[in-house]
Amino acid sequence: ALIGFLDDDVVLDGRALGVMMEFWESAAEEIGGASFNLVNGPSQPSLAWLKHLPVSQRLGFYGNKSGMILPSGFQTIVRYLARDEYVQWFPSSAGVWRRSLLAEYRFDEWFEGYSYLEDLDFCYRIGKGQKLMIVAKAEYHHFPSPSGRPSSYFFGVREVKNRLYFVRKNSEFSEAKCYLALLLRILISLVSTIREKKISYLPRIGGNVVALFQSVFERPS
Repeated sequence: ALIGFLDDDVVLDGRALGVMMEFWESAAEEIGGASFNLVNGPSQPSLAWLKHLPVSQRLGFYGNKSGMILPSGFQTIVRYLARDEYVQWFPSSAGVWRRSLLAEYRFDEWFEGYSYLEDLDFCYRIGKGQKLMIVAKAEYHHFPSPSGRPSSYFFGVREVKNRLYFVRKNSEFSEAKCYLALLLRILISLVSTIREKKISYLPRIGGNVVALFQSVFERPS
C-alpha cells in the first residue's frame, strides 16, 4: 500500500500518475519513497556558482549532484532529471511513500506552521534504511502562491533556525560547516541583492543575520 503527498499548488502532467503507479508495481523493496519530477524548478541567484567552487565542495558546503545531503547539513536542489535517479532527499510537494513507513516515521512537529526543511528531515530519517528515487517521466509543475506565506523577514529567520535545528539534531553533521555555509549563503544573497537592485530581498537577509546571532546563544533543549 502507498500514501502520496501533493501540495495544492502542484499540477501533475497528464500521464504522471500512471507512470508513478507503474514504477511502484515493480519497485524493489529497498525503495521507500519516490518523487515526481519537477519541471519548473526555482531560479537561482546570480552568484550561485560560488556554491560549486571546488573549495565549497571539499569543505562539504555544497555539491553538484542533485538531491544530496551534505556534511554541512545543507542539501542540493533536486533538479529536473532526464532519467530515474536515486537521491538522498526530495521535496514533500509531490511524492509517494510506502504506507508501512508512515506507521513508523512522522514529520517532526518542531517544524510547525509554514515551515522549512521538514521534508529534508523526513527524507533523511527514512533514507538511513530505505532508498529514495526521482521518477523522471512522472513530471509535474509547481506554481507557489504568494498568499498565505510568511513575511520575508520571518522566512529569513526560519531558514537559519530550522537549518541549525536539523544539524544539531543529527550529530553526524558538522555545526561548524553549517555556520560557514550559512555565512556564504548570506553573502551570496547580499551581493545578488546589490547587483540586481532588489531591495525587497533585504528583510530576508536581515532575518538570516538576526537568527544567526541568536543561535550562538541558544542551544536545543
